[in-house]
Amino acid sequence: MTPEYLAKQVEFIDWLSAASPIEGVLGSTYGWEWLPTSRDQEDPLNGPKKLEETKDAEMLVYKSALRSLRKIGRSHPLLVYGPHDFTESFRGGALFAFKMAAREAALRQKGVWSEVAELYSQGRWPCGFKENREFVVL
Repeated sequence: MTPEYLAKQVEFIDWLSAASPIEGVLGSTYGWEWLPTSRDQEDPLNGPKKLEETKDAEMLVYKSALRSLRKIGRSHPLLVYGPHDFTESFRGGALFAFKMAAREAALRQKGVWSEVAELYSQGRWPCGFKENREFVVL
């Protein structure tokens, strides 16, 4: 997959179309960690790596994802739990995941972030991971 293909693919995502309400994972009994929810967080799965050669690809896909995410609006009912609204966390997580998937595509190395981006493409929210690195998915 190329970054250009990924940028085009992200435009057509039906965000959260197959997701469950957020309270399903918030009330879970197993331990898990959030995946990044903002674009500048450190990669918890691969460690910090900033690569100059992937910068253009990351920006191309990031901008496409940013435009596409406007479809979900300011708040999404599946992401509201009591007084807490996780819509911005969802948006930030998607932007981070697609930026990292663009990096993998530019390097021609399909990795974990390509898998995460695919879950988003299926209308899900991979919001975290367990100790065994299994994803927590809405």
